Amino acid sequence: MKTKLTVRVLFLLAPLGAAKGQEFVAGWEGSPSSGYGFVMPVFSIPRQGTSSFVIRPSGSYLYYNFREAGGFTVVTSPGAALGVAYRLRTKKATLTIGPGYESRWEHRKQADGSKSDVNHRGLVGQGDLYYSATSFTAFTLNGSYQESNHYAWSRAGLKHQITNKSFERGSALALGAELTAQGNRDVHQLQAGALFEVGLPHAHGSLQFHSGYARLQFADASREARPYFGVGVYKAF
Repeated sequence: MKTKLTVRVLFLLAPLGAAKGQEFVAGWEGSPSSGYGFVMPVFSIPRQGTSSFVIRPSGSYLYYNFREAGGFTVVTSPGAALGVAYRLRTKKATLTIGPGYESRWEHRKQADGSKSDVNHRGLVGQGDLYYSATSFTAFTLNGSYQESNHYAWSRAGLKHQITNKSFERGSALALGAELTAQGNRDVHQLQAGALFEVGLPHAHGSLQFHSGYARLQFADASREARPYFGVGVYKAF
């Protein structure tokens, strides 16, 4: 059986409530055997205001392996996508929601040494909510659905700023927790973890580190547990 493990990460960071015109987001999450990395500029039209449209081109790279009869199958899958969305900002919240289109080039090396190349294409729907409960505590909710392989991904996160509560210094540290659910007919994955953020309020940016534990269940009812790690960068212009 060829089990397809996909790690979907659209936003490792969640500072959208502080968006300032154009943005840049990049990140990676996974482990040495499987992971997903991406870069994504975000263009707002207009640059300021409570209501805008955003354009989100992105490039990504997915890799993973899985066990089958005779050994391991190795898969690599670079991809490109273009998304458009509507963004609504209020004093405490930012909501971004809209469709996109993605193309992935999957390269698969079977356990027996044979190889195959497949191009997967399809629509993507995604939404992101950032809510600032207080000046120091924020809640995030992100989700997406990928038509090409019927893959759903969702994450809820909470973070709390623990230093620079006067907002006078150029950096601030925050701690948080996150829960992630993702999967399709091949695999379902639940993750629970923590995050550590170095915020740069004067530079309108941040750096986040993620770590936790993932529990996977495959279509053949087998299960596996493994740690995961992540890093992400955000910058607003």
